[in-house]
Amino acid sequence: MHPDVELVVDGVRGSGTGGRLVRGVGDVAEMLVWLLEPAGTVEVASVNGSAGLVVRTGNQVVAVLSLAVAERAIARVWAITDPARLRHWNPSE
Repeated sequence: MHPDVELVVDGVRGSGTGGRLVRGVGDVAEMLVWLLEPAGTVEVASVNGSAGLVVRTGNQVVAVLSLAVAERAIARVWAITDPARLRHWNPSE
């Protein structure tokens, strides 16, 4: 990760809070571990035309992450965890 990496989360799963910005390698890594913890699978995918990850528990998509790279390192991560915003990733709902 880039030393000045940022993570933007649209909402923190299960907390009822709004968006959140996390900065710095340690804090971003900690939040990513927390976001990915319940994952059964993590798949590489194109997200809005950028490199990304789709996080699933069973057949349910629980998060979608989009990555921006600078200086050959992950510089920014956008995480979508809001079930309403993930509807098109879970068409059977």
